[in-house]
Amino acid sequence: MNSKNTINWNERGRLFSEKGLYEQALEAFNNAIEKNPQDYKPWYNSGIVLSTLGSTKKALNAFERSLELEPDQYDGWYNRGVILNKLGKNSEALISYDKAIGIRPDSEDALYNRGNTLAKLDRFVEALESYSLVLKINPNSVEALQNQGNSFAKLGEHEKAINSYSRALEISPLAHEMWYNRGLSLANLENHEAAIKSYEKALEIKPDYPNAIHYREVSLFTLSKFEEAFKSMKNRPKEPDRGQ
Repeated sequence: MNSKNTINWNERGRLFSEKGLYEQALEAFNNAIEKNPQDYKPWYNSGIVLSTLGSTKKALNAFERSLELEPDQYDGWYNRGVILNKLGKNSEALISYDKAIGIRPDSEDALYNRGNTLAKLDRFVEALESYSLVLKINPNSVEALQNQGNSFAKLGEHEKAINSYSRALEISPLAHEMWYNRGLSLANLENHEAAIKSYEKALEIKPDYPNAIHYREVSLFTLSKFEEAFKSMKNRPKEPDRGQ
């Protein structure tokens, strides 16, 4: 076997991939594999291209082969986790992220994806631990703060959820879903006046946001502000005719 030829084909494949010439890239990586089947890099690079092309199962096979050849690669475990999430295999994805974190403990991406995967498995306490680690690395991660808030809300810890949403909104004040979620947590604490203000912030950003419109009306009814609630109901944007 000629390792130089392997490197040349692998590098050629990467150049094709960078230019968006994915079929040519795959052909080059396959040539590299044919020259040296024990080199993990063209297997891994094939996985990246196959994932880009939406060939999820083939990408998974490529990543797993690369990991058989070189188990101590962060990128292989991380991308295997991403693919497994796409396939709905969240328990297996979690194992991959744990492996990736074992190699690179300060990986913000792997810790964040681990938190999201745990949340998908309804393991919210553990998800919160992952989001906390992300926020130690990057205190301004809006995504981690938002999903931290969502996990607190799922656990019924609405004051903590509001704190997370409020911190995130200081960084990203135009995130309409976060204003809405903050409103829900305020309503769960019976603070409907504040909830209405939060829903209204969401509606300033996205005026036709149906959930915010609806739950604003619910809070108005709860506060016996019937005239304002009925006015809102009358002025709702018309929903498209969906037919029978």
